[in-house]
Amino acid sequence: KRLCEIIRDSGIWVVAIGGLIEDIKPFLPPGDVPKGLLCNLCLRMALVDISAIVRERYAGAKVTLFYDHGYDFGGEVVRVFETFKDGIHTSDAIAECFETAEPKDSRDCIPLQTADFIAYETMKRIDGLRRGRGDLRKALRHLHGSDTTLIMEQFTSDIFADMAKMIMNRQSGRHPWEGVTSKMVDILP
Repeated sequence: KRLCEIIRDSGIWVVAIGGLIEDIKPFLPPGDVPKGLLCNLCLRMALVDISAIVRERYAGAKVTLFYDHGYDFGGEVVRVFETFKDGIHTSDAIAECFETAEPKDSRDCIPLQTADFIAYETMKRIDGLRRGRGDLRKALRHLHGSDTTLIMEQFTSDIFADMAKMIMNRQSGRHPWEGVTSKMVDILP
């Protein structure tokens, strides 16, 4: 409850991206376990959304990304962040929004505790919507109507299909975005 009050009173922007392993499996070789790939894609999409917020509302600001140093996907976080910063794999407009990625311990890092809480609530929300339940859980209801802006998105099978199309386009020498209609086009320069 106290964490909800801190988030509610801060007026922060919260971006949470999720995806289900079941949705990506049809686009992968049989038996492949895509947890690292799903982490990679969710982080990429979150960074695209965050950069849009920075450019629109906080021009010139730089974002520091905190990630849990004990998290299984820390290496994946660093790889994604470095590709966003290099200006080769993403546009300069996106790359310029980010300063650094820093490993932290979630036991004493309030931003990571907040991120863990929001990630959990977001996945519960997405799961509920997929099961036909539109009600907000108590924690998200507490944030609703505050100055906090909460952006929750999910990777769908349509987005995964567009990603597969982008890969096939590149392999066949076509422009990666050809025929792509989802926001995946924002991930590449």
